[in-house]
Amino acid sequence: MNSALKLPVSEFIDSASYVVNEPLLASDEPGFWSEDTDVLVVGLGAAGASAALEACAQGKRVTVLERFDGGGATALSGGIYYGGATEHLQAAGFNDTPEQMYTYLHKEISGAVSDATLHDFCARSAENLRWLESHGVEFGSRVDTSKRSYPRAGYDLYYSGNERAKSNAAASTPAPRGHRVSGKGFTGSVLAETLIKSATERGVAIRRQVRVTRLIVDTSGAVVGVEALLIPAGSKAARSHQKLIAKINRYQRFIPALAFGTLRRIAELEATEGVVCRISAQCGVILATGSFAFNRAMVNQYAAHYIDAIPIGTVGCDGSGIRLGQSVGGIVSHMDKVSAWRSLSPPLSFVSGIVVNKAGKRFVAEDVYLGHLGRLLVEQENDCAWLIVDKSAIKNAYREAMPKLNDNWLSFGAPLLLNLLVNLKKSATLSGLAQKCDIDEVGLGNTVATYNEIVTNGVDPFEKSSAYLQKLGAGPYYALNLSTKNKLFPCPSIPMGGLKVDEQSGGVLQNGGEPIAGLYAVGRCAVGIPAGFYISGTSIADCIYSGRRAAKHACGG
Repeated sequence: MNSALKLPVSEFIDSASYVVNEPLLASDEPGFWSEDTDVLVVGLGAAGASAALEACAQGKRVTVLERFDGGGATALSGGIYYGGATEHLQAAGFNDTPEQMYTYLHKEISGAVSDATLHDFCARSAENLRWLESHGVEFGSRVDTSKRSYPRAGYDLYYSGNERAKSNAAASTPAPRGHRVSGKGFTGSVLAETLIKSATERGVAIRRQVRVTRLIVDTSGAVVGVEALLIPAGSKAARSHQKLIAKINRYQRFIPALAFGTLRRIAELEATEGVVCRISAQCGVILATGSFAFNRAMVNQYAAHYIDAIPIGTVGCDGSGIRLGQSVGGIVSHMDKVSAWRSLSPPLSFVSGIVVNKAGKRFVAEDVYLGHLGRLLVEQENDCAWLIVDKSAIKNAYREAMPKLNDNWLSFGAPLLLNLLVNLKKSATLSGLAQKCDIDEVGLGNTVATYNEIVTNGVDPFEKSSAYLQKLGAGPYYALNLSTKNKLFPCPSIPMGGLKVDEQSGGVLQNGGEPIAGLYAVGRCAVGIPAGFYISGTSIADCIYSGRRAAKHACGG
């Protein structure tokens, strides 16, 4: 460590965004390097932990640098792994195959990766789940068959995508491939903690409260290490840093303005109290820093349609890995692809209603996967859409919203109850409701009449399941604003684009298509399986897949 090396505070506190410096040329001067390792991983979410564990299994010395506590967005997630042809599906009575999984995903992800890579992802799906189990992660086989954005308490498997839509079911046999990590509530934290514990037990050196500020390259342009700011362990600064992180993770991540203010204080602390260290990596540097959800400047630059959607993840999901890669010539792709989740269920009764735009017209099947609804929503005029239901749907919704003794009520029941109490428009007539919501009256009236005829005939041109086809009865009628601008009904979002990588190795690509020697990107700072379109569980599954792939290649495997 060289305590004399300091970086100016202004580079960190001008904005909440992560500042990345130009790459540094390595030197042979004594004292240039603080320490060395074989494989250096930046970030300790599911992707980083998987890369570290795989590199460790290859017999390499592994160091992980983590700015905060570890776990990343994985620790805040529902803990869903999207897997096909697993033993748990078999135990539940589903004769799934990698080919069926491939057929479904191929239609959904819109060519984000090559067919060969998608085939490989599906073929390794069950193996990677068993690999997770070998590190202590537990799964089960009880299936939740209801229409849910997340399985109910006590269930292990669910249809996490749009597998049961008519067109998809006709092409491939549906299977509940969303595998929920066993545990209470949202179990992403269980997954992250289990992997980190396994990495620690296997001798991976994990350094927390370390902020990577630049990559170090040799004269050929190969990445040979990183420069970082380290908060000395046990210091007063470390304790203050930890308290600020805890404040963000506890509640401020739901209120970005507060989180960004605290992040500036963290950045100032790092700049004034951090000690510069330079770590060489003999085999390679693996970037595993998450998405750019909390870098609102990047969201506005690449995916402005989603700027009003609420970022999901940690404040560490700030695009830092992407910008580190770009600093040495790495190229990006799919940066406009954002997963925005607009869920109507719970309550199930809302799925029987209709979703209309400003013109009063339907544009989607109401039982569609929540990611599809979010994507189509932002494409409507003025990001405007409403859910229209009748009084019977509201009555059933209140029943579902009442407090229950299960571990998911605060996540689903409580927000629903809030919307029912303060976020609905009501009118005795459809024309009155249209006026209150600034929806075309004639358009809404015609749409409801047409929809009721569809229910009678039992066939919906949008392919809504017959299970949820129900006529809108007599008034009063109610409308729920689905716009991403509706802060009482937040629309969570995660960008899915990132650094473009070689699909055989995970190496970061530069203009011309050649990988940058010594640099890899995994998880959400790289283009991967969910970059074309996200299906619940594919992000974590891709983190495991891409993390292991990059580590194997870096280690020469």
